[in-house]
Amino acid sequence: MNRPKNRKPRILVLASGGGSGFEKLVTESRLRNGDLDADIVGVACNVPKAGVCQRADRLQVSLALLPSIPSTSDYEALVEEFKPDLVACSGYLRLISGIAPEMMINIHPALLPRFGGQGMHGHYAHAAVINAAAADPSIKHSGVSMHFVDEAYDHGQLFCRFLVGILEGDDADSLGLRVNQREHLIQPFLTNLVAHGHIRLSPTGRVIVPSWYKLTPFCPIELV
Repeated sequence: MNRPKNRKPRILVLASGGGSGFEKLVTESRLRNGDLDADIVGVACNVPKAGVCQRADRLQVSLALLPSIPSTSDYEALVEEFKPDLVACSGYLRLISGIAPEMMINIHPALLPRFGGQGMHGHYAHAAVINAAAADPSIKHSGVSMHFVDEAYDHGQLFCRFLVGILEGDDADSLGLRVNQREHLIQPFLTNLVAHGHIRLSPTGRVIVPSWYKLTPFCPIELV
């Protein structure tokens, strides 16, 4: 990311739903010792009545409304308007084109690649994990994934796979609550690492992480 060293990274958030992850990013960015040392310069949403729109108004963050199914030119216009260093998808449910993968990340509420793809979001992802675990007792974890974004659903290069145990008696709602809590815990911290270039995507498409990161519970085994 080419930005002047004397200013914070500029982050644009994309969201389609309630926006709890968006609010957590904003909150952490405004704390003196928060986990996100960056400026949230705006949020874009493709669902006019989504909860994230009300959160943007309350938090006084600029809101851009997108068409239900945005085009490449819509995304390019967003980048031109907000001039972000990083685009962070947080509960955004559309494919994206026209933005370089190295400047765009996504958080996903299940373990990728198995529990990803079109329609695999929110409750549907948690239900898929619960059903899979019922059929295969060797499946003992769900989790949180974060990855760089390409032009396919949940397909970009992973830099986080954080496990959340499946407990006896779990259903999609109880599992989803714990996964969402972990999302809010780690998303600002990991977004900060990408925003400041500590985690990055090389020109050849390889994820580069600091040596210390390989010792954390976030790091996917394929990066170790």
